Amino acid sequence: MGKSQVLLIISTLLVLTGCAQPLPEAEEPAPLPTFNVGESCDEPGKEARGPERLMLCSYVDGEWVYLQLSADGEFPGQYELEQLPIEQCKIQDQRPVEQRVEGSTSFPLAGYRIPHLGEVKVGIIPIDYPDFPGMDDPVELMSETLKTIDAWNEFFTENRVTFDWVLVDNWVRMPKEAKYYVEDKTYNSDGQILVKSDKQLQPKEDQIYQIFTEAEKVIDLNSLDAVWVLSNPEAKLVDYPTGYAKDQKITTATKTYDLSFWSIGSYLWGNVPENSHNRPLWTSMLHEFGHAQGLAGHAPGNEWTFDVMTSGGTLNPWNGWIAGWIPDEDFICIDGTKPGKHRVLLDSVDLNRGGTIAAVVRLSDHEVFVVESRRRGPFSIDFQPGWNVVMGYVIDSKKIAQRFDFNLEKEKDYFSYFARIENPSPDFDPMVFDPNIFAQQGQTLVHENIRATFVYSSDFDTIDIEVLD
Repeated sequence: MGKSQVLLIISTLLVLTGCAQPLPEAEEPAPLPTFNVGESCDEPGKEARGPERLMLCSYVDGEWVYLQLSADGEFPGQYELEQLPIEQCKIQDQRPVEQRVEGSTSFPLAGYRIPHLGEVKVGIIPIDYPDFPGMDDPVELMSETLKTIDAWNEFFTENRVTFDWVLVDNWVRMPKEAKYYVEDKTYNSDGQILVKSDKQLQPKEDQIYQIFTEAEKVIDLNSLDAVWVLSNPEAKLVDYPTGYAKDQKITTATKTYDLSFWSIGSYLWGNVPENSHNRPLWTSMLHEFGHAQGLAGHAPGNEWTFDVMTSGGTLNPWNGWIAGWIPDEDFICIDGTKPGKHRVLLDSVDLNRGGTIAAVVRLSDHEVFVVESRRRGPFSIDFQPGWNVVMGYVIDSKKIAQRFDFNLEKEKDYFSYFARIENPSPDFDPMVFDPNIFAQQGQTLVHENIRATFVYSSDFDTIDIEVLD
């Protein structure tokens, strides 16, 4: 029974009983306009009917035109092409052992402090202060954020990893005023934290002692894999609460715990616009979890929004692969050491429809070139509707894992960096991102003797990957 029929029956009953006037029938939505594939459009992401099926206003060759969408979303299968065994593209970490504590950049995943597969038990501890008592319900305050993280895990990892949230449902009062729970941070040009004393009124160790001495009274810290400490959002002066502890030994009045924890203050709450991360809270939490689960992150393109490990909302296929969240069958491995041309069909990791999400070109025993399709999906941030692009980046398992933080002169010093299109535009702001990492239909990404040409875009993306002499 349709919605209009239900409304008609209800309105008739109401009239017969004298309770109300007849309800108007629901209006049918206006039919979508019909266009041909390739016709111009002016509203990114706008839907229209095509000769056969639905179309989307998309960006192609510098213009907005209509492209066909998949009718059923099923990946039709890969082109016939010569492939290497998938294991040959799982390059091994070849950094010095002492550098591997920075997080994994390649296989095997190592150095994780909390489980990267299975269930992770996470405590959520809200704290307030004598001068800023908590007013909001802390459980309600975090409800949507935690639901989004759970949905993200289901979408990208198919629940290969899940979080068991243990929420303290009342504010935990600190013994001192809010100003005593601030960690002063500034950064140098390499992204390293410098601590100054003009703002931080008591040592970090004292803050940790006080926070967790109170917390252990209301939650079993021994049962947890990790903890998030939530500073009362009303205490806006607490922008960086003590936290972000990686291998932190937490000493309290009763014992010492070995526990990863992080803190949320106004910088992550986003309620002080001039000093805010300007990203949804769930992305920051997933980012820190990712580090604790063994991922180096911060490349390629730190602070560019295509992966939670670089301040985005989605998942970089390479990170998902080494973490064990994306299976081997979603990748293909191509020999990049001998000349040849390979046509591949790619699905987008952003849409998770079950197809090939990345072509990995093996360049050597420590280098690969990863080619992937990117589109706007349910967890995309700052990615305009209608954009469908191809991106490529290098992974070098001999190079260090550090955050380049917009310093493009140092970009290639680190373990991962983006390829650029032929004839790139010099007009861009690296503090935002470099649009030359996007190949639109008809454009070619270049890395040394590797060329990845975006041939055609429709339901999925066709790319020619050529290895030159």
